[in-house]
Amino acid sequence: MKKTVKNLITWSPSHLITSPKSAFTLAEVLITLAIIGVVAAMTIPTLISDYQEKQTITALKKNYAIFNEAFRLAYAENGDISTWGFSELNHIENEDGSRDYDTEENLESGKLLFDKIKPYLKLVKTCEPYSADCMAPVEGTATKDYTIPYYSGILNNGTSFYLFGRDPNCAYVNDNANLAKPNPTKTLCADLTIDINGKDKGENYWGKDVFRFSITQNGIFPRGIQSDDGFPFESYCHPLDGNRSTYGEACTGWVIENSNMDYLHCSDLSWDDKRKCD
Repeated sequence: MKKTVKNLITWSPSHLITSPKSAFTLAEVLITLAIIGVVAAMTIPTLISDYQEKQTITALKKNYAIFNEAFRLAYAENGDISTWGFSELNHIENEDGSRDYDTEENLESGKLLFDKIKPYLKLVKTCEPYSADCMAPVEGTATKDYTIPYYSGILNNGTSFYLFGRDPNCAYVNDNANLAKPNPTKTLCADLTIDINGKDKGENYWGKDVFRFSITQNGIFPRGIQSDDGFPFESYCHPLDGNRSTYGEACTGWVIENSNMDYLHCSDLSWDDKRKCD
């Protein structure tokens, strides 16, 4: 016995033609694309900035480990840094009141420090003082034709750096220092400045790709750490003030300890209160 199939739909050209269809109009498509474009324009720069800052934080921490290890090995080979023989940082007073640190004593101290630590670093290039081939001057802190008056070098990871001595007795204290507060940088002997992406990349700007460390008898410390009364973060890290000649060397400790660069986005950060932007 044959079964009858009920409700069988027969498709025909007439059915296809008469069936209702839905589609976006050209105006709707254009409006949607415009909205997507606006959202992308608002979010992509932030995403790129966040990514670049994370790269900077990682690179800075890696370089800190590299130089700390080099200093440890140099210390083991040559003894306490106060016995290395470099001289006190000195300067010449110019008629306009500015200071000139390009002295023979400073050059000799820089070479001594460079030569002590150099054997424990993987270098691809070394440069004599006043060379522009290894380290560019920090943007805004010098004239365009200025070159670093110290021995400098480039690591195999692309980081540029230079060193200079401050005090052979390792007793340098900035005028702002609170002597009553324990502070590892009260034994400040010398300075280490690094440009994490080298002289030809980035802005060559304090707190963005250029950072400074304090070399002490107790090791290397990031400039501007919480206990750094000599170069406090609140006074020496201020890249939002709009003045690129401002010395912002004390952002290093903030980046390493807080793993953020929020001082680039808000100006009310502090060690005791607020460590991230809202």
